[in-house]
Order: sequence, then C-alpha cells, then structure tokens
Amino acid sequence: VDQSSKRTYFIMSAAPSPAPSSSPMPTATPPLEPPFGNWWISLLVMAVVCFIMIQGIRRVLAQAEEKRKRIQKNLKLLRKRIIKGDEFYKTHGYSWDWVMVFKVAEADEKPTNFQKKFSIKNVVSRLCEAGLQTSMFYSVQQDEVYCKIRAHPDRLRTEADRINHPMPLDENFMKQICDDGRKEKFGWGPIKYTSFANELIPYTGHYSAYDRERAAVDDIPFKTFESMSFRNVDRIKLISSIIEAPIPQQGCGLKIKDLTVKKACLAVFPLHDYLALTMLQHKWLRLFTMPYSQPEDNIKDYFGEKIGLYFVWLGHYTKWLMSASFAGFIIWMAISADGDDPDSPSIPYFTVFMAIWATLYLESWKRTEKKTACRWGMVDFEQEQQPRPEFDAISFFRESPVTGQQEKYFPDELRYPVLAYSAAISSTFIITVASAIVAIYIFKAFLSDPAPYGKVYFGSGNPDDDSSFALGSIIGSGMNAVQIMIMNVIYEKVAEKLTDKENHRTETEYEDALISKTFSFQFVNSFMALIYLAFIKQPLALNGIAGETKCFPNCFAELNTSLGIIFIANIVAGNLGEILPPIINAKIKAKAESKGAVLEAASVKLTDVEKQFIAEEYDVLMGTFKDLEKEMVIQFGYCTLFVAAFPLAPLLALVNNWIELRIDGWKLCEIHRRPYAVGAEDIGTWFWFLDIMSTLAVVSNMALFVFTGTQLNMWSSTEKVVFFSVMEHVLLCLKFLIAVIIPDVPADVEEHMAREAFIISKVVHNIADDAEDEEFDSNEMIDLSVKLTDLVPALDKDAAKAAMV
Repeated sequence: VDQSSKRTYFIMSAAPSPAPSSSPMPTATPPLEPPFGNWWISLLVMAVVCFIMIQGIRRVLAQAEEKRKRIQKNLKLLRKRIIKGDEFYKTHGYSWDWVMVFKVAEADEKPTNFQKKFSIKNVVSRLCEAGLQTSMFYSVQQDEVYCKIRAHPDRLRTEADRINHPMPLDENFMKQICDDGRKEKFGWGPIKYTSFANELIPYTGHYSAYDRERAAVDDIPFKTFESMSFRNVDRIKLISSIIEAPIPQQGCGLKIKDLTVKKACLAVFPLHDYLALTMLQHKWLRLFTMPYSQPEDNIKDYFGEKIGLYFVWLGHYTKWLMSASFAGFIIWMAISADGDDPDSPSIPYFTVFMAIWATLYLESWKRTEKKTACRWGMVDFEQEQQPRPEFDAISFFRESPVTGQQEKYFPDELRYPVLAYSAAISSTFIITVASAIVAIYIFKAFLSDPAPYGKVYFGSGNPDDDSSFALGSIIGSGMNAVQIMIMNVIYEKVAEKLTDKENHRTETEYEDALISKTFSFQFVNSFMALIYLAFIKQPLALNGIAGETKCFPNCFAELNTSLGIIFIANIVAGNLGEILPPIINAKIKAKAESKGAVLEAASVKLTDVEKQFIAEEYDVLMGTFKDLEKEMVIQFGYCTLFVAAFPLAPLLALVNNWIELRIDGWKLCEIHRRPYAVGAEDIGTWFWFLDIMSTLAVVSNMALFVFTGTQLNMWSSTEKVVFFSVMEHVLLCLKFLIAVIIPDVPADVEEHMAREAFIISKVVHNIADDAEDEEFDSNEMIDLSVKLTDLVPALDKDAAKAAMV
C-alpha cells in the first residue's frame, strides 16, 4: 500500500472481488475521479465557468455603458427636444407616466360582458372624468391603441392629500423652522441640535402625510424635486391610486389587474423616464463597483422601496460572503495540503466559524434593515397597507370591532377549508419530490455497481488505468440537479394558485403565505438529496438495503461532488435563464410588432412606448420573490447547511452574487417593463427561514463531522452521540447569546425615531411646549388664607355607616 497516494490506496482496496457468500455484502463506492473528484481540477472547472459568465456580463454591461454614454452625450439636446415638443413638460418638468394598451377588435370578434363594460371608450372616459390627461395613438400595425396617461400637479396634490401619501420633508427648511420655532403662533420654542453621534442627521429622513392646504403656504416643509412637488416614483403611485380609487372618491373605479386578466386591456404599466434611468444606470451598473456601494436611494426613488430593499439585502449579503469566502478558501488550501481529503482536521474549526458567521450576518441584516426602513420612511408600513384588489373582489363586509365602520373581511369558516386543501396539496408534492429523489439515488447505486467503476465509466475501466473514472455518481447528481429545477418550476405555479384561493387581505399577508408553503417544498427539493448522501446512504449500505454501495472511507467526497454539481448547475442555469429568455422574447415580439405595418416601410419604427410594451413584464411581488426564493435563500442553504463538505461554496456564491447584482439591475433597466412602485418595510418571512437554516446548519455540520467523517471512528457510538449533543448545544447557545447581546434596532436608529417623533409633533402637528417651567399668571382673586382647623369637616366614616342604617 502506497501511503503517499490515497487514490492508489482506494483502488487497491476496491480492486479484489470478495469471495462469494450466502449473504451479499454491500460493495464500496469507488473513489470519485476528475472532473469533480480532484479539488484542483474542480477549482479549474469553477474558474472556467465563472470566467465565461464574467465575460458574458462584461459584454452586456459594455453595450449598456456604450448606450448610456451615447445618450448622456446628447442629454441636453434630448431634454431640449422633449421640451420643444411638449409644452406640459416645459411647464411642469415631466411628461407621460402610465400607459394602457388596448387591442383593436376584429369585426367578427365577440367581446365578453366585462370587455363591453370596460371598453376603450368607457375606460378613457373614466380616466378623463377622474382628472387624468390622456393621449392615444395606433401601433405601427394599427392592431393596438396606446393610451398614455399623466396627471396635472394639482390633481396629484389632491390625491396625495386624500390618501395621506407620505412625503419626505426638506431638511434645510426643517432646520430653519426648528431653529426659529413657532412660539408666538403655536407655543413651541426653538429646537437646536449642536451635536449628534450618528450618521442619521437630525433633520433628514423625516416623512409626513401630505397636506395640500398647509403645503400651499409652506406650513409643512415638504421637499421639492427639481422644482417639482413629486418624484417620478410618487407620481406613479398616485396615478395608480387614482385609477383604482372608487368613483365617489374622485377615482376611476378601475382595477388594473382585472383589466389585464379579463383582457379588457393587453397591458397597463408605468413608463420609463429615460433621462432619470440613464443617470441611474451610470451610477449603478458598473462591473467593479463594490456590492455595498450601490446607489440605494436612487434605486428606491426610481423603482420603489420593495425593489430597492431587495438590492440593499443582496449587497449586504454579498459583502458578508467575502469573509466566508476567504475562510473557505483557506480551509480548501488546508484540505489540498492534506492530500485532497475532504474529511480534513480543519473542518471542525471551519464549522464553528460558519455558525458564528451566519448568526452575525443575520443580526447585522436586522440592524441594516431597520436603519433602511427608518431612512426611507417605511417604519410601520405594513400596518398601513390597503386591501389587495383580489381581496376586495370576493370578500364580505362586517362592522369593524375597532372603528365601528364597515370593513372587508374573509370569514374563518370559509378560510379554514381552503387552508386545509392547500396543506394537503403541498404535502402531496413534498412526498412526491422526496420519492423522486430516492428513486434517482437507487438508480445511481445501480449504475455504480459493481466496483470500482460501475456500469458507466470513462476510459478502459481497468482499475490500474489512471485515465478511467466512474460516471455513475456524476450522472446521478446531474439528474438530481435537473429534477430540482423542473420540480421548482411546477410547484411554483401550484403554490401561486393555492395562495390565490386563500384570499389574503394585504400583499404582505399574501407574500408571507406564499413564502411559507414554497419554502417547505424548496427545502425538501433542494436539500433532500444532500441529506440522503450525508446521513442516510452509509447506514443503508452497511445494512444491505436498496442495493446501496458503501462509501469508502466516508461519503464526504460524494457529498462534495453532488453539492458542487448542483450548485454550479443552479448558478449557470439561473443566470442564463434570467438573461436569454427575455432577450429572445423581446426580439421575437419586436419582429412580430413590425411585421405587416400599415405605414410605409421607410417610416416604420417602433416608438419607445411600443418597445416597452413588447418587453417582459416584471411582477414586483413575484419578481423579488423569485430572486430571493429561487436563488438567494436556497443559495444561503447551500453555503451553510453542508459547508463542511464543500468549503468553496461561499466563494462560488460570492462570484455568482457579484454578477447577479449587475444582471438583476440590467434586467430592470433594459429588458423589463418598468415595474409598479411598491413600498416595503422588511424582507418579510424570508428572514425567519434564513434564521431557521442558520440554526439547522449548526446541527447538520456538526453531524457531518461526528457521524459522517472518519476522524472519530475510534470512538463508540455512545461517545459520538454525547460529544455531538454537547458541541451542538454549545454552538446553539453561543448563537442564541450573540443574538441576545446584539440589539435588533441600533441605538442611533432608536434615537433618530424618537427625535423624528418629537420634531414631527412640533413642525407638523404644532404641539405646544409643556408649561411646567413657565411663570403662572392669573387675574382671578385667590384665597390664600390658612385656617387653624377644618371649620366644615367632611362626613367621617362612622357617620357614613350610620347614615346607611
């Protein structure tokens, strides 16, 4: 036996065939060979994949950068051209914000009752009667009518006042009012801050409900934006509110989603402001910008708080992956120095490090999330949400136990059967996917038998041939990766339908329910195979069950291979799936839209509005949901749950996220229609699932070291269980202690929130100062004489009792 070469040792131990016996013994799984068995070659494969992805994204960003430079070069000319052609833009500084796309009906086409009720004539009439301005034009094929929509600033102010739209307050004006005070008029004196010990400046990040009358006389210092009262994102929200508001409340009485679902409109969406978008891209889409240096406020001001918060989270997560990647690379170097043995003595230390890292990361995110919500005026946003249009459509009414007013609600006796039905369907899918994974690994065991190369291999199959290696494990892991992606797509649609039937009141409640049922399935679908390899395969093989083959000396190498294949497949398929389909669909739609144009060929050119219509729709709820659910949260599980077997997982995640930041931003700016602007206070239930996975990671990685690895083989089963229980509890207690010690809300944020409440109480609500320190003055005559005794004693206790007899 050549002790200097573990590979030779494995082959020699697996080469001889055992003598026949009456009870067949499980055979040992052969060592995994290139391309994923050797750590150095694995790294080379990963490097090549990452290089190709980086080159692709560099090319895409280079084209976007060239386009931005071309537009920016002519920015002033472009602005002048818009002003020249649009007097409204010249006067108010903005133009069209929304568009509705109607299909031109064929002569023999019969409309539905809903389409008759909401015909183009009726819809446009409602828009105009609600005070909105419209402009219509035909598509180049004249098979569609585009209706552009905007609102006069006065109409926007009226709507903002009606819905108490939160608006930022001007920090300079706020400081001036606080310095002067309003003692004579409202009874509160100057408020001055000479020093403050945090980055949240006293007069910034303050929001207040819009009040048109007080804004007109500068009584409330609302912020203006380049002489405009409202930002582009505010106009989008306000026009959406006007469109969906009931007619008695000066709205249009239209439900945007119903118009498209029931095909009264082909599409309804907000329009891009290309000047603002170009400036955002110039700051944002740079390949070598650090993830924590994104223009977060600019993203929020253009796409809304929900999308802005997603990019804050992604940048924060990517920043924290840097330290985990460095540690994982050091461990990988140690493993390489130890003969490429994944079961290295350095693994326990890395396990402890990752447990602490995951806890610190989550605690840091809670603090960052709260600071961001405070800075963007989103604190308590979820309590102020309006009911979903879908909830309005099928809900009942009752008297509110709080306000006494009529409110919409969904009776529990109707909700519970729907929830039970959803649970049954979800459970069926989970059992199905678990069975599919077991079947794949039984087939994998079939391919791997007999040892050393099984039924499918590369090369001659001779144990002495260094160029030969087994393919059974690679084929099984590849099938598992494909199965994961296919089942995710199928269940995603099912989960959406089930959650729709549950009729949740707000978007947050809807999203939380969708996250809960999706995560349960995703966890089993994504990690069941790895759990099987880590903890189930070896006991089955030792007991001769299901024809499993024994891992020699342990399953670390096979787990490493499977995790690497699944991780890399998800990275490649995920990024290609995000880039290629939208581009291909856009080209197909553009060609279809231009074909058969009524106008002369020389003048056929799609307008900017038409180009945005043929772009892919971005559902702001499902878009960020998929980005978090399909990629980042599952990726976090790959990086933590089995990191002891694959220390390079954080490094792969870091490279993927570095590219993901650019791809997601590029998609929003170049490929998709502009999404609705939606507010958000936090990432919702996703945080708790991240926390659950970080806790499970402590258990799984310690179990990998104790039970799957070979370093403690000299210990008895009892000693292993005791050691596992002690170490696992120590790490969980350490995790809990860190979470308790670090406050969820930073001290500077609590201070800022208290200060904001105080300043708003003065500047907005004009609450007078307390009078306790002021001199009391009264013109009334007061008797200040002190008598020697009580001349008129009160009715004493005995007299009161006697009076009751």
